[in-house]
Amino acid sequence: MHAPLPMLRRQCPAAYALPPMHALPPLPTQAIVPWVLSCQHSNGGFGGSARNDPHMLYTLSAIQILALCGKLELVDEDRVANCE
Repeated sequence: MHAPLPMLRRQCPAAYALPPMHALPPLPTQAIVPWVLSCQHSNGGFGGSARNDPHMLYTLSAIQILALCGKLELVDEDRVANCE
């Protein structure tokens, strides 16, 4: 059973976006996924772009985007976990 939406909203403000998400067009994953992967640096972390330094928040966002696109299997867990 899932948590009631009001409870979820207290735990995660992003839950306010959940109700209208069913009305959105499908994500263009063929363009998004390669771009997100191009933002990963040699140390395993992700930057805001290929030219930005990697940062924990960018890395989290990249993983979340890949999960939303159904491409979480493309994340090299060991490389990300050992990012310095």
